[in-house]
Parts: sequence; C-alpha cells; structure tokens
Amino acid sequence: MSNIAIVVITYNRLNSLKRLIHSLLQADYDDQIDLIVSIDRSDIFDQMHDYASKILWKHGDIEIKVAEQRLGLKKHVMQCGELLNQYEHIIVLEDDLYVSSGFYQYTKEMISKYGDNENIAGISLYNYPRNQYANLPFTPQLDQYDIYFMKIASSWGQVWSRQKWAKFLEWYNLNPSIDELHIPKHIKQWGDKSWLKYHHAYCAAENKYFVYPRMALSTNFSEPGEHASLDSTYQTELLNDIKANYRVPDSIENAIRYDEFFENENIKKNINIPDLTIDLYGKKYIYERYVLTTKHLNKKIIKSYALRMKPWEVNVTHNIEGADFFLYDFNVEERNFFKSRESYKYKYLFKINSPREILNILLSYFFKKISGLKRC
Repeated sequence: MSNIAIVVITYNRLNSLKRLIHSLLQADYDDQIDLIVSIDRSDIFDQMHDYASKILWKHGDIEIKVAEQRLGLKKHVMQCGELLNQYEHIIVLEDDLYVSSGFYQYTKEMISKYGDNENIAGISLYNYPRNQYANLPFTPQLDQYDIYFMKIASSWGQVWSRQKWAKFLEWYNLNPSIDELHIPKHIKQWGDKSWLKYHHAYCAAENKYFVYPRMALSTNFSEPGEHASLDSTYQTELLNDIKANYRVPDSIENAIRYDEFFENENIKKNINIPDLTIDLYGKKYIYERYVLTTKHLNKKIIKSYALRMKPWEVNVTHNIEGADFFLYDFNVEERNFFKSRESYKYKYLFKINSPREILNILLSYFFKKISGLKRC
C-alpha cells in the first residue's frame, strides 16, 4: 500500500467521472499511488459501479468503495476522510474536476515542504480566478515563489494529511455552530449539507492556511449536481506540463498570504497601523479602529489611494495616491463628499478585465441573484 492515495468522490455524473479518470490516467507518476473510487447510491449506481470496476490502474492498488444507502455529499466526503486511518495523505477529487499531468509531482513537493507545518491545514491543487464571495476578479500578488497561502479551504482538488485532518475533526466536533465567527456571510448561508463551510470556518478561527499554486493543477467544470442546479464556470487555467523543483518560502510570514475574505494580509506592513482591517472587496462586517476599504463611509479619511494598478492592493504597496479607496479612522465621524455615489471598485472591474471576462462575471452575478443559488 502506498503512503498517498487518490480518492475520487462520485454520485450520479457518469460522464464527469469518465473525464476525471481520463485525466488521472494521463498524469505522470514516478512511484506507487493507490486509487480509490467512492460511489454514493443513485438511480444509476449500477452504471457508475460497472464503469469504475473496469478502470485499469497501473500505478498501485485500486479499490471501489460503495455506499449501502444514500449518504449525501457532506457525509460522503467526511466518510472519505476516514481513509486517512490507512494513508498518511489523500488527494481528494470530486467528479467534476480535471487534473494536470503534473499534479502528483506538485503534491509530493508540497507534502515534503509543508506536511509537518502546523500552520497549514491542507494543500490545494486549484487556484481561484475570482473571489466567489464578492463575485469579482481575484489575482494574487506576484512574488518569487510558485505558491501563496490563503485562509480558505479548498474543495476543488485538495490534499489532506492524517494529522491535519484529525485537528480539523477535533475542532469540528467542538464547534457545531459557526454563526458567531467573522467569516463571509456567503459561507454562513450554505446549507446543513455543506461540509466545506466548516473547513473554511476552521481555517479562519484557528489561523490556518491552505497552500495554493500559482499555476493550477486542477480545474472545475462546476456542472449541475447535488448543491448546484445551474451549470456555471469556475474554470482556471491548468498547468499543461510536469513541473519540478517548485520555489516555495521557508515561512508563511515571508510569502504572499490572504485571509478568509480574499484580502491581502501583507499590505498591513505597508500601512503600519495597529488595529487595521483590510476590506477592499467590501464584504467584512466587523471592523477594527482603522479600515482600508473601497466603501464610502462618513468616517475620518486618513489617506486615500487610486485604483490604477493590478491587483488593487499594490496601489498601497507602491503608494499610488488618488481618491478611489480610503484608509479611515472608524472611531471618528466625519462627513465626506465623494466624487460619485457608487464605489469605484465596479468601474475598476471594467478597467482591468476584458469584455468577455466582464460578461461572464455579470451573467454569473445575474443568475445567482435570480436562482438564490448557494454553492458549497
């Protein structure tokens, strides 16, 4: 038995499963790794099982796990976590994903570097092209490294370790409610069937990070399923190669890192003010004394910046002055007269993105509004 296993979670999307397995068969493996296909009960269970039982896996053992009765996604995923009693690490893939040929090399290097780091909750294969809580583009700030860190758990291609998953379960069992935590309201609206909202909340509450790659090793087709009635796109550009010798930082403090709201934590050192809340996306609802935000507030403005550079936080890094977003003293009331009634961030969206990207974002926003869709 290998030390790492690939765990494929599937329910009733046969074509999706075939596509994911195809990508796994095309990937590069330089040692033994087991494959486990876990199938929940559905109306087409026999078809799903028949296909899975015919997979020719040459890189290790293969096991088909079947549910005796319908589990649902939350219970199914949590049950798959129990495989960490057999393996030190598992690569968890839901069936609407697709992996890069180099995903295994990346996985091994990240495990080697961060497997024992207690500040790391997991490793992501996916990277986010946009902030799904604000429905706006997300571009991580560049540095010399091939990865960055986020207090956001990954569910679209992720690696769990035995020790880190055990820590999460311990916290989960002690925290049946996350209502009091300052996390995106979008997450709190996810239903009781969501397991991911608790992993997100754990990262926020315990100051744990996931490792994210700058070049994605998995992508998501976001096809209709148990928690999504509409087809949408969370596609991200996939590394079309096998990369080795990833450049990674020795410590989280020396790297680009983001909080649970997709806000860049590094820019606090550029402002150097205690009790500072970063809220460029405007989704936070609890503030410390000082607030850096795109929101228009009747609070004392200490400094203002332009939204000219990309990503927007580097306007602070490079001290690009303007009147598009503001550093406030939240304790001091002061009437402000802004050049427009609306936040400048939406104008910024049009300035930095192509027409096609803008259309996709606006359509996604529209469909989520009319459907009340809660993704989890």
